[in-house]
Amino acid sequence: MKERRLLLLLTFLPIALAVYIWDLDVNFSSSVLPEPQEQKSDLPLTILEQTQITQFDQHGLQVQRVSSQELTSFELDELIQINQPTIELNTNDGNWTATSLNGMFYQNENRITLSGDVTLEKHDANTPVVMYTSQLDYYPDSRLAETDDPVRIQATGHDIQSEGISIDLAHSVYVLTNRVRSIHEPL
Repeated sequence: MKERRLLLLLTFLPIALAVYIWDLDVNFSSSVLPEPQEQKSDLPLTILEQTQITQFDQHGLQVQRVSSQELTSFELDELIQINQPTIELNTNDGNWTATSLNGMFYQNENRITLSGDVTLEKHDANTPVVMYTSQLDYYPDSRLAETDDPVRIQATGHDIQSEGISIDLAHSVYVLTNRVRSIHEPL
């Protein structure tokens, strides 16, 4: 008697399971919403809070880190808005940190534009450098930073002002573009 029940169960169980799965598939496919029409809006696609993105080299050493209070992604302009960004860059020529109130990452150009109380610091025991400006463009791939806005650079024994600067952060090469004024104090 038990064997007969087991045989019936084994015979009808696959059929019952197939009907159940088919019913789930039908219910799922009928509950899928129709594709929305293409409408672009000013609303963000994604908001990430307390973010940190770290890039490593082939040896597993940290090369670059971008952290922020909030990242907001928009479809219209293919850009990411960054709230209170901090960029840390480690190079063979020193470690850099850039901070600002706001930032925008332009995906098409692979450019981060920092704005509002921008500070760029080179952490080096021998030659620490601090720069202040209102806006700075940073190109992560080439490790270049530049601005046409007024810049103030402070280093031990030096206070330099310029209308614009271009910096190769990987090699610590500074090109001051316009109206350069400098005060040097002997050590």
